[in-house]
Amino acid sequence: MILIDNTLQVAKIRLGYIISFLMSMTFYTFSMTDFLDNKLSLVFAIISTLLFIYLVIIKPEYFFVQIKNNKNLIIRTYHAFPLFRKYKVFEIPLNSFVGVETKKNVFSSKGFVRFLVRTKASVGKYPWISLSIVPKKDYNRFVTYVNKTLKKVEKLKAL
Repeated sequence: MILIDNTLQVAKIRLGYIISFLMSMTFYTFSMTDFLDNKLSLVFAIISTLLFIYLVIIKPEYFFVQIKNNKNLIIRTYHAFPLFRKYKVFEIPLNSFVGVETKKNVFSSKGFVRFLVRTKASVGKYPWISLSIVPKKDYNRFVTYVNKTLKKVEKLKAL
């Protein structure tokens, strides 16, 4: 069962990175020449640069979550920035899944999530993953599943 897959949103964000970068460079060039009005070109250059900076600040990530055979939680993630990507894949056995931690970002309503697992010594923590471009429907399905799974985990701890 696939809980989250934001492939389409990542493609749009990658295109946004590329277009905002190219627009800012083009308009900065136009503002230095007499091709267009210098002030208008500079305004467009600043707007496209601010869009690019906003995309960098919210740290959009590809985020794929799947439950495989009701035994493992598979998580695939990478940054949506077109260059220098690091692909990460985590496979968490559901019997060692403890929960999630969340934190908010000023620019994103959904924030970040980190998965917690039970280890021999204590609780292991996976890296933070941005939920900024996860669709609302997938986000709600993910929250529902985590809450349902945590209730099962808490019942097992009580026994």
